[in-house]
Amino acid sequence: MSMMAPGAVASRRAALLVHAMPPSDQAWLLGSLPPAQREAVEELLGELREMGIPPDAALLRDVIEAPPTAQPETAEDVLARLDAHQVERLAQLLRDEPPVLAGRVLALRAWPWAGALLAQLPEAAAEAAARHAARPRAPALERALCEALLRRLDSTVPVRGRHGSPKWRALLARLAVRRRAR
Repeated sequence: MSMMAPGAVASRRAALLVHAMPPSDQAWLLGSLPPAQREAVEELLGELREMGIPPDAALLRDVIEAPPTAQPETAEDVLARLDAHQVERLAQLLRDEPPVLAGRVLALRAWPWAGALLAQLPEAAAEAAARHAARPRAPALERALCEALLRRLDSTVPVRGRHGSPKWRALLARLAVRRRAR
C-alpha cells in the first residue's frame, strides 16, 4: 500500500467536500481560489466524476456541524507563559540590544513577567524601555518580534555583542525608517 503525502490527503479531502457542495457554491469557492489551487481541485473533481463517485451530503453536513477547532498558538501566547529561567534568558538577550527592542516587547501586552524582566535590565535600559513601551503599536512588527524572540530563546547560540545579530539590526533599521516617515 502506498503512502500519500499529507498535502495530497488534505487536497483529496477538500475535493470530496467541494464535490458535495451545490454547484453554485462550488463555482463560488473555485472562483475564489488562486489559479494553481483551483486547477488542482478541479482536476481532483474531474477524477471523482470520472470514477462515478456521488457527492456525499453527509460529509458536508459533518463539516458544517463540527465544533470550531482551536486556533494555533501564537508566539505571543507562548511568550506569555515564560518561566523565571526563560525571563532571565530574555533579559540576557535584551541587555545587548537597543532599549527600543525591550520597549516593543513590553508594549505587546501586560506580561506577567514584565517587572522581573525590567528588574534584570540595567537601570538606564529599563527606563528607556519603559519610555519606548508607550509608543504606538505596529501589529506586524510585533508578531515578527515575538517569533524572532522565541527562536532566539530556543537557540543554543550565544548572544552576540552590543548591537546583536544582523537580523535584529535590520529589523531595528526598518523600525527607525518607519518612525522617521511619520
